[in-house]
Amino acid sequence: MKKRVFISLDDRRGVRALEFLLQKTCLYDKADFTIVSLGPCSSKMKRTLNAVVREFDYVIVITDTEGRDPRTVAREIVERHGLTAHHNVKVIPVSPCLESWPCEALGLKNCGLAPCRAGPTRSISDYWMQRHGHLYEKRFLPDVFREAFSAITCGNPSFKGLPSTLREFIETLYAVLGAP
Repeated sequence: MKKRVFISLDDRRGVRALEFLLQKTCLYDKADFTIVSLGPCSSKMKRTLNAVVREFDYVIVITDTEGRDPRTVAREIVERHGLTAHHNVKVIPVSPCLESWPCEALGLKNCGLAPCRAGPTRSISDYWMQRHGHLYEKRFLPDVFREAFSAITCGNPSFKGLPSTLREFIETLYAVLGAP
């Protein structure tokens, strides 16, 4: 029976981007994934997490830091939602935002600069203008992921050169699913 993995992120366009990554890493077929967009501090997330920690084998929360200390952001989410070690929950704070993953993978500048609109989003927008002739908009996030991570293959379990929090996400999934 496939393990059930629940992934929450605070970026609704990121859902399709993560689905793409899971397919590229060949993890998509190894588990029953549910990927949703929830605000990390919303009451809806609290209700949702309270339900899914009992129903799913593992829960991963991916959240933007927007310049805040990643450890503080993770701790606040854990405390706010009453999560403990036995809940099989991993919080992965991405600094400053999800756009930093493709920004870094594409070798662009200012990928870690907060706020996101001044760092990775601006860099991606400049890249997008040069490459596609128009400015980047949030709706293009899945397309940016496709361009940035097209080289990922199933046979590359080390994922060298990927942003550290993206590696952490993929390695967590490999550990949970028992994948090589």
